[in-house]
Amino acid sequence: MPQVKKNTVIMTLRLDRQTDEKLDKIAIQQNKTKSSVIRDFIDKGLKTDGYKNDDDRLYQMIVAAVHEVMDPQVKRMAAIMAKDTYISAASFFMQIAFVKACFVEDVTEIIEELVHNSRRMSIEYTKLKDSDYERFFKNNVSRILNLINVNT
Repeated sequence: MPQVKKNTVIMTLRLDRQTDEKLDKIAIQQNKTKSSVIRDFIDKGLKTDGYKNDDDRLYQMIVAAVHEVMDPQVKRMAAIMAKDTYISAASFFMQIAFVKACFVEDVTEIIEELVHNSRRMSIEYTKLKDSDYERFFKNNVSRILNLINVNT
């Protein structure tokens, strides 16, 4: 005899043959027992008629609505960030080419030091609070200008 789970009741149910056959097909399609399919239908019916709390369904509806609104915005922001990355890289390399073009002598060592310091400063920059940006830019522009003046 099958083991009965706690808090369950065994019921006898009369159905017409067509309904029974439909339940068999659904159970096979969903890879469930017929009892499980019937319980699911009863739960859905109770929820639909307001007899049973449907928090999961409500949660799924909210999640779907949020995704529907947010997904296009997230994709848009990702595309903007990708474009920003491309333009930042182009600007970086253009600045290096400009510095090299402005000096007759070999400035490779200066550029390498500038790149190293710029990377370090960009990491520091990403860790800042909003209120520290202005001070950071003032201090670091001076650092870069001093580095260029010392080496030229």
